[in-house]
Amino acid sequence: MQAGTVLRWIIIWGVLAVGVWGACQPLRPPAPSPAPTPATPLSVPTRPSGGTTPTRAPARTPSLTPPACVFQEVSDPENPTPADRALLPDPSRWRWEPASVGGQPLRRIRGLIQPPLPWRVSSGGAALEVRLLLNRNARAVQVAVDLRREAHRRLHPEEAWDVFLSPELIFQPHVRGAAWGGAAWELWLPRAAAQLRARQEAFPSDRIGSQQLRVTPDGRVRLEDPARGVSRDLGAPAPMGEALVMTGTIVLARERNRSMWWRGDAATGQWERLGEIPEDHPGDWVFRSWAWDRSEWMWLAIGGVNGLEPAHSPSWRIPAHPGAPLQAFPPLPISRIPGDGPESVCDLFPVGTSGRWLLWCRVAILRPEGKPVVQFGVTIDGATGRVEGPEDLGLKDPLVDLPKGGVMGPSFYLSPDGRWLAVEFAEVGPEGGWRGARSLYLLDGAQPGWVRRWPGRTWVAWDPAGGGVALWDVGKDQLEWLRLPPGPNGEPVPLAEAATAGPLAFLEGGLVTLSRTNPAALQLWDKAGRLLGKWDFSPEVERIYSLLGEGGRIWIGAFERTPPGEPCRFALLEWQPPRSSHAAP
Repeated sequence: MQAGTVLRWIIIWGVLAVGVWGACQPLRPPAPSPAPTPATPLSVPTRPSGGTTPTRAPARTPSLTPPACVFQEVSDPENPTPADRALLPDPSRWRWEPASVGGQPLRRIRGLIQPPLPWRVSSGGAALEVRLLLNRNARAVQVAVDLRREAHRRLHPEEAWDVFLSPELIFQPHVRGAAWGGAAWELWLPRAAAQLRARQEAFPSDRIGSQQLRVTPDGRVRLEDPARGVSRDLGAPAPMGEALVMTGTIVLARERNRSMWWRGDAATGQWERLGEIPEDHPGDWVFRSWAWDRSEWMWLAIGGVNGLEPAHSPSWRIPAHPGAPLQAFPPLPISRIPGDGPESVCDLFPVGTSGRWLLWCRVAILRPEGKPVVQFGVTIDGATGRVEGPEDLGLKDPLVDLPKGGVMGPSFYLSPDGRWLAVEFAEVGPEGGWRGARSLYLLDGAQPGWVRRWPGRTWVAWDPAGGGVALWDVGKDQLEWLRLPPGPNGEPVPLAEAATAGPLAFLEGGLVTLSRTNPAALQLWDKAGRLLGKWDFSPEVERIYSLLGEGGRIWIGAFERTPPGEPCRFALLEWQPPRSSHAAP
């Protein structure tokens, strides 16, 4: 890199150091000032964003000010005091108790000192992962709640704490709930990414049918079926250090002591020398990902390890088709921008079958003759390696200059099935914060050129089963549901009585929201947007702050009723609505 170019990047880095790091998070509404309440230890400050809340119609959502109880924090989990030790959770002592709501049975674990946030159900359905917030510094622990017996346990008992969890999700859902973006950023984004990763990892890259692909100590590549006593040497042209299955009978292998890659066909025994892929540059972040049909492997490098800088190394595309050459792309002008906390998402995924790839991170697109574009996510043309701008995607909204340097681009949200891509543009205030929703686009990764736009909306959450997406109409303060693929009119359906601030969950045939008028009541909607039923949990809890749906069951995190000034107590509830009420239409 020439000296002048280096100097230019140093200047850009200095200008952006103040404003870019926070601005690159998906633009969401800033925290509105909570209603005045008596000072209590539950007053959790929100992160400043510098923006202003847009003028809009008066919200009908009731105040969700937390109960005036005292949150008993574990102040320092790594060096606990005797008082801290008395507060540390002991899941082995938890017990399920029977209860009911509206004549429907449920069960609960009561009297918890730490607020539980249901996170996910294990693949076999035997356990529920729950995250327990320890203190306002966002330290939390993971607990496996046994759904069949009472063998509840810490997942990582050797760790003082093992995950971050924003206190606002518990104590201020009206500020950082579904509509305000906290739950979208901290819950639904990582859940969608986890589903996408699981889908990619489900392909058996070490097997062809019942035969295991193995590299022997002397570098031979073999297919073995111990059950049948079958073992076959694939005749690799050189000693290999690693090998994997690309698709069908196609095998990709790297030489043991070199960065030389080969592609072989286990059916024919033919091998092709692809070329050398150098070792990763220490100044680059490198992502490797498969196309959904396993037809190619993308190897993407971006800068950002040592500051705001482009990639040092080229990116690579390795096709599975015999005869297709290894393809190198020039170093990408992209820098990763780590946040000031844990990265909820940082991955590379294909967008449907479009040949387009989404690098799902906070990034800056560096332009030598212009201001860097900062955004959450960026798409790359898989055939050319070119970084795409909004115009390449058929998006008409312009980029916005940031007052402290740089340009604000859109935020990207990929559906859990990898097909749908939501692209969100926001208005920026004079200080660089969120000022209002400008528009939301939806692209179909299975139909090139298919684009729809809705003004004034933001993305809230994907249905994990792929049935649709929840949106927020900011101007109307209205939660909406868009079924996928969209119907003939292609318009979202308003969920008129649903709270726009607070948790939501998905079931087999619908979704569950918090009531606008009762923070302890739930509503069930089908996937056509019809209200199917309401249930009031007020006899059991004071306020619901978290929901998780899986199959036909819902897990609920909630405040128990306690006198003002007394220590907070929390409950975890498991409930199954009547099956007739959530059958798919």
